[in-house]
Amino acid sequence: MKQTKKFIALQNKENGHFVSEYKHNDKRLAYKVGLCECMQDALTLDYDAYEAQEEEIAALAESFGCHIVVVEATHEIKLLDGSDAPEPKKRNGQSGLLDFLEALSK
Repeated sequence: MKQTKKFIALQNKENGHFVSEYKHNDKRLAYKVGLCECMQDALTLDYDAYEAQEEEIAALAESFGCHIVVVEATHEIKLLDGSDAPEPKKRNGQSGLLDFLEALSK
């Protein structure tokens, strides 16, 4: 089974590292940004969510001194014996919530 995902990350303009954390300081107009070398550890945002808030993300990237990069990742998912893993079954979003509420009522 193959799954492809498109998302964005922020890459530092000076050293090419990726933003892995950011935190604002309470009661101050200041923030701290953590960087990492590995995309796996980077903060990411689904591309559809990015499109819904492009201006805000662009402002955030600029304030961090970063480029916005688009990442397209393909995952090959296999069982331990090397065969393809089965495709996940589609879930009804409401049924998950209803199952959860039913479990709480017991």
